[in-house]
Amino acid sequence: MAAASRPPSPAAAADASPPPPHVLREYALIADGERGGVIGPRGDLSWLCVPRWDEDAVFAALLGGGGSYTIHPAGRFVWGGAYEPGGLVWRSRWVTGNAIVECREALALPARPDRAVVLRRVIAVAGTAQVEVALDLRARFGTVAPAGIRRG
Repeated sequence: MAAASRPPSPAAAADASPPPPHVLREYALIADGERGGVIGPRGDLSWLCVPRWDEDAVFAALLGGGGSYTIHPAGRFVWGGAYEPGGLVWRSRWVTGNAIVECREALALPARPDRAVVLRRVIAVAGTAQVEVALDLRARFGTVAPAGIRRG
């Protein structure tokens, strides 16, 4: 039982478009006290303001802007999800033709005003699945591609 991640080619990542918006009741909220993110049923983190709730969004696909962080199984799937008891940890669940994939999603605590940490743990609960991952980080509500990104 394994979930494999395929990194997109640079050309594919540049051409990747965010999924279209869903009806609002299909989204889940994750939060850390400093900020909140909104996750859609296709594993799309479609809204996140950084560094605080009242700042510009770096993921603004929820409103049709640029910027999203998407994780989901490759190919066709049926989605679902639920909060874990007692908190704002969301567990996305996708059923494919030959696998069940889950992604446990949260913003890290304790919250820090200068750093947002998005936690996403993907596992294949049953079968073997290919997982697609796309990160399109943008500034100013999805209108500006950032410069000088650090990886740590």
